[in-house]
Amino acid sequence: RDGYRFYVDLESPKYHHLCYSFMFLFYIGTISRYYPSEAERLMNTDKRPIFAEALSSLPTQMLYHLVSYITNSNCVVPYSNIS
Repeated sequence: RDGYRFYVDLESPKYHHLCYSFMFLFYIGTISRYYPSEAERLMNTDKRPIFAEALSSLPTQMLYHLVSYITNSNCVVPYSNIS
């Protein structure tokens, strides 16, 4: 509400930020398709809010990551509200 919102750790990570987004999406896609019982088990744990938040914000955030990578600058939307 009062400034920028980042959904990633802006320190120097082991891998590029885009890799973490790809890894998460690949993991969720794999368990959803090939191991639906594992996906259901994960969604019935205390990690459900983390997965729900990531799945709702990651597509938009992924776009910002790509634009930042292509333009070699930070791409953020101030006072944004992800809907």
